[in-house]
Amino acid sequence: MPITHITLIIPSLHGGGAERSALNLATGFAARGIHTELLLLKDPGDLGAQIPDSVQVTVYGRTRTLGALLDLRRYFRQHHPDAVISFLSHANLLVLVAHMLARSDIPVIPTVRSDLDIQLRDSRKERVIVLLSRLIFRRAARVIGVSEGVSESIRRHIIARNVETIYNPTVMPHVAAQAQGPP
Repeated sequence: MPITHITLIIPSLHGGGAERSALNLATGFAARGIHTELLLLKDPGDLGAQIPDSVQVTVYGRTRTLGALLDLRRYFRQHHPDAVISFLSHANLLVLVAHMLARSDIPVIPTVRSDLDIQLRDSRKERVIVLLSRLIFRRAARVIGVSEGVSESIRRHIIARNVETIYNPTVMPHVAAQAQGPP
C-alpha cells in the first residue's frame, strides 16, 4: 500500500540536528507528492521560516513538551496518517504514550539520534528516559537509529526487534548548489 499521508512530530524547529532532519524529511516527502504534516509541540523556532508551503504545519504552542500529551491523544483519535515519525527522546516517549492512550493503530516510528551508552552516563533524567523507552518502545512499529552505532545501542538497551538504521537526510539540492560556489 503506497504512503499518501505522513506526519512528523517534533517539539520545535529551534535549530539542531534533529530539527534540520525533520525539516529535510518533511520537504522531501512533500516534494514526492506525499501529504506531509509537521506537528510542532511548542513553536516553529528558528527553522520555521524554511518550512515549504507544501507542508501542512500544526503548532500546539505548549511551553513544555509534556503539555502536549492530550493534544497528541486527540490527534491520534481524529487523524489517520499512514505513519507518524517522531524525533527526540522525550517526544518519542510522549508520542508513544499518546498513541497508547488513544488506542490507535497508526504505525509510529521513533527516531533515536544519540548513542544510549552516552545517555546512560549523562544524567539521571537520561537514564529514566532510557528505562521508560524499554517499556514504551514496544508500541513502535519500527525504531530508527541514525547510525549503526546508535542502532546497536538501541538493540542493547531498549528493544532488540524492529530496529533499522537510516542515516540523516542531510544533502538537499540547495546544499549541492552551494557546494559548487566559492568557499
